Amino acid sequence: MKRPYSFEDIKGQEGVVNFLQGHLKAGTLSHFIIMEGPEGTGKTSIADLIALSLVYGDPSSPEYKKAYNEVVCNSRSNDYIKRFECSVEGGKDVARLIKDEMSNTFKLQRPKVIICDECHGLTDQAQDVFLSKTEFIPSNVYVIMLTTEYDKLKASLKSRAFPMHFMPLKRAEMIQLLRDEAMGRQLNIQHLETTLQMIADWSECKPRAGLNIIDAFSVGSSVSADTIRSLIGYLDTRETVPLLKSLSGSMTFGLSFIDEMPLSANLVTIVIECINFKTGNPSYKLKLSDVNYIREQLMQVSTDQLVTFLYGITAQPKLTKACIINAYIRAHASFSVLTTPDTSDKLQDELIQRANTEIEDTEKTVSKAPTFDKLFDTADIVEGS
Repeated sequence: MKRPYSFEDIKGQEGVVNFLQGHLKAGTLSHFIIMEGPEGTGKTSIADLIALSLVYGDPSSPEYKKAYNEVVCNSRSNDYIKRFECSVEGGKDVARLIKDEMSNTFKLQRPKVIICDECHGLTDQAQDVFLSKTEFIPSNVYVIMLTTEYDKLKASLKSRAFPMHFMPLKRAEMIQLLRDEAMGRQLNIQHLETTLQMIADWSECKPRAGLNIIDAFSVGSSVSADTIRSLIGYLDTRETVPLLKSLSGSMTFGLSFIDEMPLSANLVTIVIECINFKTGNPSYKLKLSDVNYIREQLMQVSTDQLVTFLYGITAQPKLTKACIINAYIRAHASFSVLTTPDTSDKLQDELIQRANTEIEDTEKTVSKAPTFDKLFDTADIVEGS
């Protein structure tokens, strides 16, 4: 996969790109930036382009091209662009190296850009190393931190940086990106648009994951939709609806279905679209034939069951078979029966205890007839006259 050479190569993230280009041109870019967002959404590529633009300016210059090959293609540092992996052993030693790089600027004829990847791996102590240096950053130094876990950074560190949030692409942007890459590689993809939509959904519109699938095929290859489907473990709507239908049917069938089904993130998309349909909202991802199929198959399944299932499969950060099984059981029509305690034995014990208590009470209240000996012992003797 070819990395972007200039900002013109970036697909999507228009707001971020326009902001950066404007401040780079005006010379007003923040000296401390934290880029945060899901993996594969372009943070590293854009950080590289910022560094190249700050240090070398014109993308057509020989120096820019040389630095691109060295820094971007080979992931190396040079005198002006320094790359650091911050998750190694808590990053404390790396933090000291970065601090030294921020101080060593006397002989530089160009700006220095320090790119700190996976900075959420820094321990609190390692982050503290940055605090003193990031308060007053030299005018010819820029620090760019990249993270997928923004909440792990200390508030004091985040307060000194300009935050930039990255999101997955819009679906249309992602499909266009895949289309351009497929055309660039001269791939003959069967059912092109449908297959690209499948890749976009599977990758959750994250460019790196989707482009890796396209780039797995050699230039000029013919690619079938079934090959793509098997590679990514994609779930089709018609392959998933039987599982959702069983929420109001056989739990045994549903559990067996889950055991054999491939794990795929697009399960979430399918459930969302089914909920849209059940609640009367339009779906732009389902074919008309799928809509008719869903109407027929999910007639007995309630919206509440689908929502409960969706909540269960999205409650964990990673989709697993155990996660799906747990969500399925909770959403199944018989869940209330499964979770209601069996009180039959307890009720039987209470009935026996109550019966015994009633017998004891009866025995206490019934007067017993006295014996002759008892009468002779207690009776008065009456003499005749």
